Amino acid sequence: MVVEKSSGITESEHRLVKLGEKVFMGLWSYPNPRVKTSAGFPELCDLLVVCGDTVLVFSDKNIKFNEAKSWFVGWKRWEKHAILESISQLHHAENIIRDHPEKIWLNKNQRLPVSIPSKNKLKIHLICVANGTTDACKKFFGAGCTGSLRFSNLKEKTMDYRTFTGMSQNAQEEYLSDNIFTTHDYDETKTFVHVFDDYSFPFVLNELDTLTDFVKYLNEKENFIRKHNVMYTGEEDLLYRYFHNFDSENQCHIFLPKEDEDKQIALCCFCEEDWDSFKKSREYLSGRRDNKPSYFWDVLVQESAICALNDTTQIIYQSNPCDKDIALRYMAMEDRLSRRMFSKAMLTSISRCEPDQVRTTAFLSKITPNLMYIFLQVDNLRYKTYSEYIERRRNLLASYINFAKAKCTTENLQIDKFVGIAIEPPKHRHVSGNELVYAEFKEWPDSEQKIWEAERIKQGVFRRPISEWNHAIEKEWPDSDMPRKIGVNERCPCGSGKKYKKCCGSVLKN
Repeated sequence: MVVEKSSGITESEHRLVKLGEKVFMGLWSYPNPRVKTSAGFPELCDLLVVCGDTVLVFSDKNIKFNEAKSWFVGWKRWEKHAILESISQLHHAENIIRDHPEKIWLNKNQRLPVSIPSKNKLKIHLICVANGTTDACKKFFGAGCTGSLRFSNLKEKTMDYRTFTGMSQNAQEEYLSDNIFTTHDYDETKTFVHVFDDYSFPFVLNELDTLTDFVKYLNEKENFIRKHNVMYTGEEDLLYRYFHNFDSENQCHIFLPKEDEDKQIALCCFCEEDWDSFKKSREYLSGRRDNKPSYFWDVLVQESAICALNDTTQIIYQSNPCDKDIALRYMAMEDRLSRRMFSKAMLTSISRCEPDQVRTTAFLSKITPNLMYIFLQVDNLRYKTYSEYIERRRNLLASYINFAKAKCTTENLQIDKFVGIAIEPPKHRHVSGNELVYAEFKEWPDSEQKIWEAERIKQGVFRRPISEWNHAIEKEWPDSDMPRKIGVNERCPCGSGKKYKKCCGSVLKN
């Protein structure tokens, strides 16, 4: 069945949908889903993302800040319509998702083509994208302001307009300085709502451009804010701290150094951090450079997801259609660092594949436990018809998955999930076609083990110990001997041959 999606209604919703398609992959992002009621199909939210047990709920509003009014009145009115109304909508949507998931439809004619996880597994993140304050925010704070809203979870001073106008000018200025263009944890008794704005939302998704990286940030941010008194002057300041603190034991970013995490800290205040210098640093630029190959993985998943949505089979061939979504979902859950490692291994394999050769490489997922990927290249030169080639490639992929399972069992590794990716070698490609296969071994009899292990040894497949399969140890911010400052007209250090201002410099600027 072809899935018919909305592209968003307003201009800001179009932008939200576009970002959602890029970061969250088209197969799991659903713009403007509906709720089936006796009165019709009202909108649930502006964007719903469902991938595994994770659900992201977005509300997008574009409310112009009224600069004709006083700063106090303009802010209060904008906050009410752009943020508070979104929060109300998000909590209402959360209740429906938890209690009545069967009522959620893609549109008036189609049910949601994915199951909402059960309550005990469900993890919901609520996200408000409030547009319309960037110019006013820059005007209020002056030079150097990005337009990103501030945050504080300290108790806000309640204030009505009459009380405010009765204050002295100095008191008014002090109140505005502390509270205007500042968001809060608006209801600590309910699920935390992340508030982003025109600047901070695309900024964060540009830096955390996979579902897993973005969700890790949201999780850590929620826990951090609900545990400490926190203030920051912009989302870029919070992200700066997040990138600069790494918990090596748990392999994750955190906002405070590990030794300070359990201390009673009166206030965590991140003000005017040096993000601009960080994005020009050799570590950051090296990370950007090393990430470039990782988008090979993104293209593979995105193209396959588009074919799945359009119900076409020229790219994905599956004996069981439901397996297609599982394979793609696991691939979409890989973070940027894993994609970098996998893509480098795949691209190296592609560069070394000779005509009329079967070439394979395999790697373990660092995100999904007990999952292995098998990447297979098979040339079609020796086959009379393309259908004959496809059948042979599918059989080879199934065999290599069984070889890998036998190898894992021999080495006492409990790997039971396998995603097989088969392609025609790009260097010798005549017809474009990729194939994804998902296999899960709930049982693996000794008889199967003996057969496939003997055949694996006979064919000389996967000879090295699996412990040696790590192709490289990837560092998120690689060491580099690049100079800290790069001229805009110099050649970009990524190796593209373009001027820095038209390559990585342009990406970072935007």
